[in-house]
Amino acid sequence: MNQFATRRTFMKGAAALSALPIIGVQAAGAQSQKVLRYRVFTDMQVLDPPFRVTAPEGDVITAIFPRLVSFEPGDSWKWRPDAAEEIEQIDDTHIRFKLRQGLKWTNGFGEVTAEDVKYSFERVIDPKLEAPYKDDWAALDHVEVTDTYSGTIVLKEYFAPLWWSTLPWNTAAIISKKATEAAGGRFTTQPPATCGP
Repeated sequence: MNQFATRRTFMKGAAALSALPIIGVQAAGAQSQKVLRYRVFTDMQVLDPPFRVTAPEGDVITAIFPRLVSFEPGDSWKWRPDAAEEIEQIDDTHIRFKLRQGLKWTNGFGEVTAEDVKYSFERVIDPKLEAPYKDDWAALDHVEVTDTYSGTIVLKEYFAPLWWSTLPWNTAAIISKKATEAAGGRFTTQPPATCGP
C-alpha cells in the first residue's frame, strides 16, 4: 500500500476540509425527538415549495414536507418511492400512485391524502398564484383522486424528465390542503402543517 497520498486523494481531502466551515454547521443533529434544528448560511424567506427563493430553503422543504418519490441516498440519480407506497407510469400521460398510510400532518391536520397531492401539484400551475417554479409542472394537466390514498397524475403530454426534474424535487413537495387554506392559501417561514421524513 502506498503511504503517500495520490494527487486525487489529496484533492478529495482538501475539498472536504474546505467544506467543513460550511457543512459543519449545517449538519447539526436534532437535539430532541420533537424538534428538528437545522442551521443554514442564510435567513429563510419562503418555505412554501413553489415560492422558495434560496437553495437552503429547498433543503428545509425536503426535511419538512413529503414527496411521492425521492432520490436514493448517495451519489445517484436513481429515485425511490417516498410518501408513495406504489407509483407507476402506466402510459405516456398517466402516473398512478398510492400513498403510504399513517403519514400525519402536524397541528392536528390528519393524514397525508391524495387530495393533498392534488392540491399541492395543481396550485403550482394555478395562474392566479404566479408561482416562480410553475414551469416545473408545465406538463401537468391535473391530478385525479381515486380514494383517500390513491390517485393519478394526468399530463398534457409525455415528459420524460418528470422523474428526475420534477417529482423528486421541492416543487413536488406535498403540503396540507386544509392547513394551507386555513392559512389563506400561502405561507412564508411558518408552515401551517408539516410532515417530515
